Amino acid sequence: MTSRKLARKAAYVAAAAAFAGALVAQPASAAQVTAKYRTVEVAVDNSPGNGAAGWVWVWAGAGDGTIRGTIEYQFSDGYVHSLSTGVGYSKSQSTSSKIKGFRACRTIRVEGYEIDSCGSWNYFW
Repeated sequence: MTSRKLARKAAYVAAAAAFAGALVAQPASAAQVTAKYRTVEVAVDNSPGNGAAGWVWVWAGAGDGTIRGTIEYQFSDGYVHSLSTGVGYSKSQSTSSKIKGFRACRTIRVEGYEIDSCGSWNYFW
């Protein structure tokens, strides 16, 4: 085998190994799961890397009448918690337990009344 062919094969093997390493060595944030409902985006992480059991995040985008965005999240005991923020802002917090399920919600104002609506629940199995 010529040294040129050997060098090409070595380069191929090195590139393949680097690519495989990139796939295996994912950051801690790889456990994060996101969802969106209308102009509200939410994220949950059950392995945030900060010592907490879980982490939640919500962002409320402008438009579509949204005045507030909320993430509703549920622990294994079935109790639902929530975290809200105003339009154009985000908010996050660590949780004391792992999150079983979550969904994105928004609030709109119609003729002086605030109306809440939510997307579907997303569950960790």
